[in-house]
Parts: sequence; structure tokens; C-alpha cells
Amino acid sequence: MSNPVGAPSSSDAPKNNSATVAYVDLASLLDTSGMADGVIWSSAPSQLNVNLVHLSLGETIPPHINEEVDVLIVALAGEGTLAINDEPYTLDAGVVALIPRGAERWIRCEDGPLVYLTAHRARNGLMPS
Repeated sequence: MSNPVGAPSSSDAPKNNSATVAYVDLASLLDTSGMADGVIWSSAPSQLNVNLVHLSLGETIPPHINEEVDVLIVALAGEGTLAINDEPYTLDAGVVALIPRGAERWIRCEDGPLVYLTAHRARNGLMPS
């Protein structure tokens, strides 16, 4: 089987990589009934942070600006509103949003629970300023 254009082949991968592989069955984590709001699973290898976030109906991640990194959001369950620089977007299962660094954003669960993944390059601190 050939690699897509620009995709590294297995021979390009570093040899003797001792890093731990994060392999998670996300479907098993989507039953979030009774869970507290916030991060319910996290993986933070040296260069990439990934978080699975749960928000109950009506709960909000308040407006904030991340000056350090771009953030990828993948909605997995529920429905919410994602506002980027005051522009609202519907966030429901299957939606992917790429938020550039420096943009103000907030998220609210409209029909939940809302469960989504975030991924970004490793940075300092848990919450942006």
C-alpha cells in the first residue's frame, strides 16, 4: 500500500522510540452521565496535548484568548455553540473547528452533555489568558 503524497513512510519514523502510545476507545468515554464538567481524559506527551471535555446542559467555558497555540476541536456528542471572535458556530457531533492562536473563544452546551476533544501543541499552563 502506498503512502499519500507527503505522508512519511515507516522508514522515516524515528527508530527505537520509547514513547508511550496513547490508544483510547473514545466511544467508551462518551457515557458521561453523572460526570463533573471539565476535562474527563487527557494525554500530554511531550509535544501534543489532547483533552476530552464534558459540559452539562447550559454550562459554559468562559471567553478567553489563547495567545500561544492554535487549537483543534472535534465535537463527539451533544450540541453546543462555539464562538470565535464573537462569531457563533454550531458545535455538534462530527464538527471540527480549528481556532487560531490569538482568537477569543467560548463554548456553551445547548443540548447535552456536550463532549469534545481538543488538541494543540504543548504549552505552559492549563488555561490560556
